[in-house]
Amino acid sequence: MQNFNLWNKLYIHGQKIGAFLFLLLLVCSADGYGQNVKTTNLPNYDNRWLHYGFQIGLHTAKYQARYADAFIEDQQDSDLRALGAVMGPLRPGFSLGFIVNLRLHDQFDLRFLPQVSFDEYQLSYIPKDPDSEYPNPLPVDQTTVEFPLLLKYKSIRRGNTRMYLIGGVAASVLASNNKKEEINFEEELFVKNTGLSLELGVGLDQYFPLFKFAPELRYSLGLTNVLGDASEIPDELFFSKPLKSLKIHKLTLYLNFE
Repeated sequence: MQNFNLWNKLYIHGQKIGAFLFLLLLVCSADGYGQNVKTTNLPNYDNRWLHYGFQIGLHTAKYQARYADAFIEDQQDSDLRALGAVMGPLRPGFSLGFIVNLRLHDQFDLRFLPQVSFDEYQLSYIPKDPDSEYPNPLPVDQTTVEFPLLLKYKSIRRGNTRMYLIGGVAASVLASNNKKEEINFEEELFVKNTGLSLELGVGLDQYFPLFKFAPELRYSLGLTNVLGDASEIPDELFFSKPLKSLKIHKLTLYLNFE
């Protein structure tokens, strides 16, 4: 089993987190500087029990692989003896979605955020001998329809800004991918069409005269295994042999307009 390395994950996502915090600092500074000279925008906006909007997301995502017991044991399949590790590199993507926001309380909202996500996933098969070559599967390009249902906790509004935390779950359904009708099992991964993830994030509501804008950073942790069931995987599907599970991890910067 692979070890979870918190410091490595913070290093990987450090630039995005730093850029997001810098953006929040700029927005808060600008709002605080002009607090005495500008009016309160949309003063009754948060009293509406229902409102709508749209969002644009930019993300990096990857497969988190867990090894099969047969791969870890000494008696490995002859096809896998030269394999040292399987890694899921971060790949870019984007999403487009709608916002349906239901007011529960002055500081709590329930948000339904259906969206279409355009992703590319890839696995790198690393040989034990660094001088040798090892085949790698084709990238998995896919379009996914996602249905996040999230609870939003908002701070007290100060002027035209309001911080918030958000969390919940999201179900996903694969709409299309790059697989052809006749799959070349020697080049492809076999993945499921559905998934479930845990969503956690932080953001900043910024009120303008005509709309509300909110940058939001959200982390998606896959809860379900998206690798095809062993009973459904053909014997010739080489790239699935060393794997026990694949889970999707995603970090997204959302731009919300409401």
